[in-house]
Amino acid sequence: FFSFFYDNKNDKSLRDNIIWDIYEDKSGTIMVSTEKGLHKLDTEDNRFSRIYIRGIDKNFGEIKTIFQDDNKNYWFGTYANGLYLANETLSNAVSLTEVNHWQLNFEGVNAVFDIKKNNKYYWIATDNGLFAVNENYELFRHYAANSLDSNLKILSNEVRAIEFYEDNKIFVGTSEGLNQINLH
Repeated sequence: FFSFFYDNKNDKSLRDNIIWDIYEDKSGTIMVSTEKGLHKLDTEDNRFSRIYIRGIDKNFGEIKTIFQDDNKNYWFGTYANGLYLANETLSNAVSLTEVNHWQLNFEGVNAVFDIKKNNKYYWIATDNGLFAVNENYELFRHYAANSLDSNLKILSNEVRAIEFYEDNKIFVGTSEGLNQINLH
């Protein structure tokens, strides 16, 4: 049993003690996001190193959710700065709330709470509804409280959690209640 915490005398400790997410990527790397940044855990010696990604400010913090897709790119959902997509080596990231080469636009998204994959779509829970994006990074659907399409209308734009069941149904947890969506 180990405890990990910020130690101002140890530059291989966490930078702070407010943990937002813990994620194991496809290569087995453990990443920990805290209020003050992103860290990688070396499981051999239980030491942390800070991860800096070009395209994301070096003081960037509050990554609420981490997800690695089938292309080995990383999705970073933040609390106040929207959604970022980083390459496999974590050497570069782009904001998906700004113009990007995929033309994938999450305008109006400040907070991202959950990211999951079901079949061929990535599902992103945000403060501006639920987004479904295909494997080519193209927007497939946007579920929102103010949608004019009744098939895309949900209780609230603040979507906190996503859970799939029976291969074709999804529970969507919002700040106003629970939606069930049939995907077929």
